[in-house]
Amino acid sequence: MTEQIKSIIQTPNANQGGELEAVDGMTPLDVVVRILNNQLSYLMCVDEKAEEFSSRIQRIASQVSAADCELMGPKF
Repeated sequence: MTEQIKSIIQTPNANQGGELEAVDGMTPLDVVVRILNNQLSYLMCVDEKAEEFSSRIQRIASQVSAADCELMGPKF
């Protein structure tokens, strides 16, 4: 499980250009800040996509509801 968590953390860091090792002149704190910034960027992207999917689902749900009302026709 620990290896899976490491892999999950390292994937966004690698995709975002984050490096786990200090570059010349970087303190350990700089490295941590860089990693956290990468993680935040990744999470913001995930949140944005989740919002898009939520909007799409709501649109589809409203279209289905409208279609159901049309199929049922007027009630007497």
